[in-house]
Amino acid sequence: MGSSDELNPNEGPRHQVTIAKLGVGKYEVTFAEWDTCVAAGGCSKLSDNGWGRDQRPAINVSWDEAQRYVNWLSRLSGAASVGKNTTPKNFLDRKLGEFAWYADNSDSETHPVGENKPNAWGLYDMQGNVWEWVADYWHDNYDGAPSNGLAWVEGDASIRVRRGGSWLNDSDILRPTYRDGSPVGYRNGTLGFRVKRALN
Repeated sequence: MGSSDELNPNEGPRHQVTIAKLGVGKYEVTFAEWDTCVAAGGCSKLSDNGWGRDQRPAINVSWDEAQRYVNWLSRLSGAASVGKNTTPKNFLDRKLGEFAWYADNSDSETHPVGENKPNAWGLYDMQGNVWEWVADYWHDNYDGAPSNGLAWVEGDASIRVRRGGSWLNDSDILRPTYRDGSPVGYRNGTLGFRVKRALN
């Protein structure tokens, strides 16, 4: 995890992480899925910025709202947490537009999930379309980060990490090692999430 050719100081130091069995959503959580939670009384209605709902990724989701969705889903299916895997380093060596919606091809809005090619693990939109909340608390670098694949939940819980970049960002932000932090109440049209759960 991290980068050895650190373009940003918060991407290092590079370190080995071992991940246990993990289930990761094939797609970002869509408005169709979110609106099912709304209809069941587990979530609040979100704005789609006028771009449409259905299979587009849910946007304008704060960290706390993502947690409410995951808790609701957990009661139904056992999903455990919000998170994100990363793509191989050579991902961006290929034609980015075939795998990601970003500033050069998005027409300044989200797109339905699964329209581009998946990454090597069969996961769609791991870079671009929308930023994805992850469970880690924000830290300025990886000094002291856990090596067991668990979320880094020490420090200030009011700022969480987001990864992957969005439809608004240039390709330099869509690098697998790039990360950013936002207050848990932050929401906008570039930010969504993906579900993951530990597997026995």
